[in-house]
Amino acid sequence: MEKSMLNTLRNALSIALILIFSVSCSDDSSESTKEAAGLIGTTEFILKDSTNLSFDGTTLKGSGSAVAKLPADEIAGEKNFQLSFTLDEGGSLELAAFTNESMLKGVGIKFSRTGENLKVELKNNDATLDISAAFSEVVASELISVHFDVHNGETPAHIIGWTSATPDPDTSNSKFDSERDEADFGAFSGKGTGTYWGLILQSSQVTQAEPREVKFED
Repeated sequence: MEKSMLNTLRNALSIALILIFSVSCSDDSSESTKEAAGLIGTTEFILKDSTNLSFDGTTLKGSGSAVAKLPADEIAGEKNFQLSFTLDEGGSLELAAFTNESMLKGVGIKFSRTGENLKVELKNNDATLDISAAFSEVVASELISVHFDVHNGETPAHIIGWTSATPDPDTSNSKFDSERDEADFGAFSGKGTGTYWGLILQSSQVTQAEPREVKFED
């Protein structure tokens, strides 16, 4: 009789341990599948590739991609994107605007560093347009602070860029205007197909990434 009760207690204990372990594993699995999120300034981002990305206070640094929690606008909308960041040697930062949720098929504005030189490219799918000469005064090894209008309701998208040091920004004092400067840089023929926006980092640190009202009204 005592042996039977002992076996019953052992079986009950084994079942309890299995249930506890299963619940624990389930909780761990649930936690591991949650997407990491954090703030750059006041903008909340969700990390899509968080292996080599980390938030440090209000800074996002490393390599990977992050999508803003709130969409930029409707597909035919317009927004100004304010960015402040630093690039390691060989590093880059790409603003992906009016993309789908996977940050594809949008308007890309990519900044890359080689020494003191900053390369700036507009991207749409496989097409790129080098506009580096318009930002030749920017020192790539220092803090870079720029902002760009992306008017995605036009075909192609109308893109206008300034450094943040420019007072009272408009088209007359912009560093680049895709319509005005087409003869100098060539035509940008793309536009975004979604409502999302985000950042693609490669050995870089972003301290500001903010969507605002456009600086130029068509």
